Amino acid sequence: MRNLAILLAVILISTSSYGKGKKFTYSDTTFNHIEFAEITFSIDKKTNDTLQIEGLLKQKAIINGVPCYGNISFHKDWELKNFTLADRHTFGEFIFPKDTYIGLNVDMFSLKRHYMILAGAKFVNTCKLPPNQLINDFPSDSIEGAIFTTDWNLRELILGDDVTIAGNELKKGTLVVFSKDGSYRVFCLYDPIFQGYQCSGTGYKGSWNGGGGIRFYPNGQLKYFQPADDIEIQGVWCKPSSTKGGIWFYESGKLKRCTSAKDQTIDGVLHEKKFTLKFDEDGNITESYKDKFF
Repeated sequence: MRNLAILLAVILISTSSYGKGKKFTYSDTTFNHIEFAEITFSIDKKTNDTLQIEGLLKQKAIINGVPCYGNISFHKDWELKNFTLADRHTFGEFIFPKDTYIGLNVDMFSLKRHYMILAGAKFVNTCKLPPNQLINDFPSDSIEGAIFTTDWNLRELILGDDVTIAGNELKKGTLVVFSKDGSYRVFCLYDPIFQGYQCSGTGYKGSWNGGGGIRFYPNGQLKYFQPADDIEIQGVWCKPSSTKGGIWFYESGKLKRCTSAKDQTIDGVLHEKKFTLKFDEDGNITESYKDKFF
């Protein structure tokens, strides 16, 4: 009896209630063939279902084929959730170095980020690399990290250093979002100049979350931006407009759509200020109109 009491005292450190669940913490024990210095189970009060498992590994362990060490958490079915790599490891086409902090099947809306760029995905994978490491030749910020789809396609990262992507120079701290088709968007904390045009940086940390960002085709050609001020493009004066949209280009670089910055005559026809102007790839105006509400 005395030995049993001592064992229980060592294993069961605390039981506490919080929100809709309870927590049970055990020390110096083994669960699911994994040795823990400490482990905590979060249990639903009503159903007694396991909500989450968090712990501190006693030593380096291979879990589900992945080398892990230190603090770790699992989904309720013992599938890995958050952990630190004890050695380099490959996920998808990416090789991650030792000490990379990984999140698997993470609820997108549980991420403590100032932005939610990755639309259409409830669950994502995340990683935070050690300093001075690259993802697809891109320097990734070691604090904010990068976001992937659950099948390990890179979707967004904050640059940890200045870099050039498809001919476009980007500064450290820029958020880059990649699409499936190879196009990408950037959200800059400064007003950059791309391909000779002064762009509004859009940001990503405020309540507006940067709108649609500055967009590029896969070949690096500018696709869309909001100008920082009125600007002349291919003989047409265009203006910023958060309500009507910014300036759009064809992949050839020809002007596709803008908002007229002033009353101006184009090909012998007067087009008024604030009119939406649409062009074909030969530079001919196909539509010119004033929106009903703006």
